[in-house]
Amino acid sequence: MASAAWADEPMAQIQGVDDKALREAIQRALTQSKKPAQSRAEARRRARQAGEDVIAVLRAEGYYAYTVEPDVLDGEPPRAVVKVTPGPVFLVADPKIDWAGNPPDEGTRQRAATAMRLTIGEPGRAADVVGAEGRVVAQVAKLGYADAEAQPREVVVDHADHTVRPSFKIVAGELVHLDGVEVVTQGRTNPAWVGRLAPWVSGDVYDPEDVAELERRLRDTSVYDSISVALAGPDKATAEGFRPVVVTLADRRARTLEFSAGYSTSEGAGVDAKWIRYNRLKRADTTTYSLGFAKLEQSVGAEVSLPHWRRPQQTLKLSSSLFRNDTDAYNETGATIGVDLTKRRQTTAYRTYGVSLDLSQTKEQVNQNGSVAGRKLNLATVAGLVAYAWDFSDNILDPKRGWRLETRGNRPTSWVTPPCRT
Repeated sequence: MASAAWADEPMAQIQGVDDKALREAIQRALTQSKKPAQSRAEARRRARQAGEDVIAVLRAEGYYAYTVEPDVLDGEPPRAVVKVTPGPVFLVADPKIDWAGNPPDEGTRQRAATAMRLTIGEPGRAADVVGAEGRVVAQVAKLGYADAEAQPREVVVDHADHTVRPSFKIVAGELVHLDGVEVVTQGRTNPAWVGRLAPWVSGDVYDPEDVAELERRLRDTSVYDSISVALAGPDKATAEGFRPVVVTLADRRARTLEFSAGYSTSEGAGVDAKWIRYNRLKRADTTTYSLGFAKLEQSVGAEVSLPHWRRPQQTLKLSSSLFRNDTDAYNETGATIGVDLTKRRQTTAYRTYGVSLDLSQTKEQVNQNGSVAGRKLNLATVAGLVAYAWDFSDNILDPKRGWRLETRGNRPTSWVTPPCRT
């Protein structure tokens, strides 16, 4: 036996809307139904609900002189319908800011007015009005009035000339000057080190971008489970009226241990281990000890990463390792030391300069007149490094989306001692 399946359909039919964009906006707002109404009462309820959705869309798009009539069409099954007369689009006129309390300085008032970005004669959409209010508050806060807030706005919808006249009520508060950094933590971080990361000096005018930059610098270290950076309230102000920025830090675990193992048909089995210590020097540092052991290659090494070394936004890495390679043709032992300095040029761009020294001794076996003689070769290599990287991933440690790109230039210079036989 065949059975009919009803496809999803809008809660009600829409009549009277000729503008394609408006009609599509209404259709997107309507609730979908799995099956037709089973009675006229249910169809009428659907029509009323759809009518409310239509009104919300009309007002959001700047139509305020509308007529919306929910109804039910005759027939079986009964169908809900909404008859719409949108009326004219109401246009923006005379947007203004009313300052509650003491107004900010003249420059701030002018930039706040510019931030509204409401064009006279454009449709008076609700989202545009709300967005304009948010931009005004954000602009005033950026110019140093950290306590700026919006009070209930007044929007006059004039049916005589079909205009929307928004009036924003903004409380600017007092101009805020910053003090130092107050660190709240139960971890190992030295508060004085955090204070040196602040991109302002005591007495500077508050800028939310400076506060965000301090948080970004702390997150770049990757040694904290959580970071909170916020301006202290007026009750924490100093005698001069300066307000500190409160930094709350929760350290990640002080140590982690990583193991990995692999097998290759050409090189055999191998294991690698890393012991990583965080914030040992109380300045968001990372120390990594590594050990690699395989049939052909063995190594042991250490690396210290010092973020914001000597100045913010640059990381110093010191590394060293000992290695040994055993093959049928030769045995090689050696040591490597390296220094890298990485500078963050922009939020997502990094430049690295480095130098490394590699000292090695190779013992190889050669046939000479039918006998086996050992030959030693000593090699010293100095290499310079220049690299540029772009990171547009969503997470520096565990990216799920985005992309990364790195370009590297490496110029090695080697010195070889004459081979000798043993």
